[in-house]
Amino acid sequence: MVKKKKVLISGFNARPLSKSLYNANYEVYAVDFFGDSDLFPYIKDALIITKELKNNFQKLKLIYSDVLTDLTLQMIEKHPHLDYLIIASGLDDNIIGREKIFNKIKKLNRPIRYLGNNIAQIIKSRDILSINSLLDKMGYKVPKTLAFNYDLVDNNLINYPIILKKKQSSGGLNIFKINSKTQLLNIIKENEEFEKESGNWLLQEYIDGIDVSCTTISNNVDIKIVSINEQLIGKEFLNAPSRFIYCGNIVPADLNYSLQYKISEISLKLVRHLELIGINGFDYVLKDGCPYLMEINPRIPGSINAAEFALNRNLIDEHINCCLNPDKEIIISNLDINTNFVSKFIYFAPKLISHQKIEKLKQIKNVEDVPVPGKNIQPYEPLCSILYKAENYSKAYKGALSIVESIELLIK
Repeated sequence: MVKKKKVLISGFNARPLSKSLYNANYEVYAVDFFGDSDLFPYIKDALIITKELKNNFQKLKLIYSDVLTDLTLQMIEKHPHLDYLIIASGLDDNIIGREKIFNKIKKLNRPIRYLGNNIAQIIKSRDILSINSLLDKMGYKVPKTLAFNYDLVDNNLINYPIILKKKQSSGGLNIFKINSKTQLLNIIKENEEFEKESGNWLLQEYIDGIDVSCTTISNNVDIKIVSINEQLIGKEFLNAPSRFIYCGNIVPADLNYSLQYKISEISLKLVRHLELIGINGFDYVLKDGCPYLMEINPRIPGSINAAEFALNRNLIDEHINCCLNPDKEIIISNLDINTNFVSKFIYFAPKLISHQKIEKLKQIKNVEDVPVPGKNIQPYEPLCSILYKAENYSKAYKGALSIVESIELLIK
């Protein structure tokens, strides 16, 4: 009998990746933010951020990155015979945290194989000012983006509306749409950390359009598009706690060939330039037939479980194969329109939801990421995810929407 390889998943929501790895016959360990009930059937052991710190989503969402690092180090200490490590969302810009983890695994008698992009690739990918400069030279449109400077504000050199965003924004946190100088000054005043880290913020032209993303898979010799996805951002019907919070995807996006081609072209060029490996994500806003790059996520993106469901493939296993076999051809069939569509909705609690009502969520089909028994959910915390598959865009969207209605009846 072949011994199962042991994989540690470390990220904000490790549940979808843990499920994929379990189904690919890996022994799975996890460091996770929520510790939802449907994580545990797939894992051997886990450390949960909210449990370890005895606090909730609202208190921890802006500070959990360092905790994620510490718990990952603890898990490596506890299980030194792990074979592989995958870092998902949560450490995108925590370079110091990554260095601690990488130094730790190098010192083990039997080093763990890290499966993903190295620190240099991540730093280059997350430097949006340099990426925009590159795309501008290539002839692509980019949103005008500047490092924050008080002189711009004082001398009225800003054209509103504009986006104020932290360089280390993730999942829609630390992003604000600003409509006036007064509003900008108020946001700065309310943010206690801003004064000492004003150089860590950007001002970006506001592009009013359709949010999409592109998922790629690559190794040293080959790159493929996995899917182009509609992004659900700040949706009121899902009770999003703020304007730019990630609320899910529809995979694939229902776009014409010309737009798909443009998005694919930019994404593939950036993968080659950055020499990215495995599965990676690129976020865009579409306006007037033109894709504007917003952000690169040099790691497995949140849309991946919807793409897996639509393609009926284990993409996490294929990510591992890319990292372990960097010189082999990748076989991925692009996700064509009019095959399968999958809606992934993240539903946020509109009010305090008691654990008694949460238990009943398990009775609703297509609902995932259900909190553990006995746990109440605070207003604007993620309550659950919905994953709904159909043969066209409209049915996939309406089917997921009908499940939102069922949830709302249950929690009334």
